[in-house]
Amino acid sequence: DQRNSKFWFFPDISMQYNIIDYFLLPYIEVNGNYDVHSYREMYGENPFVRSDLNINPTKTRWNLAAGFRGNISSKVAFNVRAEYAKIDNQYLFVNDMSSKLHNKFTVTYDEIMRTRILGEISYKMSEKFKLGLKGNYFVYDMSHEIEAWHLPTYTVSLDASYNLENKIIARVNVYAISKRYARIDHINDKGENLPESKELKGVIDANLGLEYRITKRFSSFLDLNNIAGQRYYEWNQYANQRFNFMLGLT
Repeated sequence: DQRNSKFWFFPDISMQYNIIDYFLLPYIEVNGNYDVHSYREMYGENPFVRSDLNINPTKTRWNLAAGFRGNISSKVAFNVRAEYAKIDNQYLFVNDMSSKLHNKFTVTYDEIMRTRILGEISYKMSEKFKLGLKGNYFVYDMSHEIEAWHLPTYTVSLDASYNLENKIIARVNVYAISKRYARIDHINDKGENLPESKELKGVIDANLGLEYRITKRFSSFLDLNNIAGQRYYEWNQYANQRFNFMLGLT
C-alpha cells in the first residue's frame, strides 16, 4: 500500500580543492545512507547469531566528514579524515540470555552519535613491494545502551607484500584492536533487566602468507595465522583459534 510507504532523502555532497598539484587536497563531504541488512550479512560478521534474528535497517541520517589526502612523493600517499555521524538503528551483538548456555547472539538496536578519526599512509615501490598502515579511532555516544557492545575504540593494521619476480609472493598482516565490552543481562526478582558490561581484552595479532606460482594457472600457498599463538575473544564466550596454518593449491 503506497499510502503507508515512507520516503527518505539523504544528502550526498562532496567538495575538494587542489592546493599543490594533487600533493595536498583538502576535502569535505556530507552524506547519508539507508542500509538494509540480511541474515547472511549478520552471519558473515558473527557466525554465532541466532537463526531467527530481528533484522532492521540502519539509517545514517547524516555523516559529516572532512580531511586531507594527497601524495608526499610518487611512492607515498596519505589520507587523514574526521567524521561525525548520526545513526539510527545501529545494530549491536549481545549474548542471548534466554538460551540455555548463553552461547548464541542476538542483536539490540540503538541511536548513536559516532565520531571517527582515520589516518592511513601507503608506500608503493613499483609492483614489488607495497606497505600500508591504517588506524581508526572511534567515540560512541549511546542513547540507551551502556556501551557500544563488541565495537572497538581503535583499530590499527599494517599490511605489507613483496613480489619476487612474479613467482614468490609474501604477505604480512599485523593488526591491533582495542578492548571491547560485552553485555551480560541479569534479571532480578522483579523481572527487571540489570545489564552489566564485561571487558574483552585488546588484541594484537600477526599473520603471514606465502604464495608460489608454479605455472600461470597453478599456485601453492601457505598461510600462518596468529603466529604468536595468543588466546583472545572476538566474541564473548568464543575464544579464537591459536596458531593455525593452511596449506593448499589454487
